Amino acid sequence: MSQPHQNAPLDYLVAHIYTYQMGKVMEPALVREAEVFKTHLEEWRKTHMGQFVLIKGEAVEFYDSLTAAFSAGTKRYGLDDFFIKQIIPRDTVNVSFMGKHLYQA
Repeated sequence: MSQPHQNAPLDYLVAHIYTYQMGKVMEPALVREAEVFKTHLEEWRKTHMGQFVLIKGEAVEFYDSLTAAFSAGTKRYGLDDFFIKQIIPRDTVNVSFMGKHLYQA
């Protein structure tokens, strides 16, 4: 399978994540979670801006840091797939050069 482009849209990336069990490709993973995220994103921008959302199926929780969200996800779901993404403004632009943060708008 070819590697997706680094700037590929979320839909493309999620469609290329698969769960493997005993060498067989199963249902695409995290598709439902990505849909929950897309469906509620505008609402969450009003109430949870800057937080990280943890989604598993229809279960949704918000955390103040990626570390806290990941820790909660691994405690609850172990090695099962779960979705974490930060709620950010639509038009955010981050500019960095060689790891140094230069600009954010």
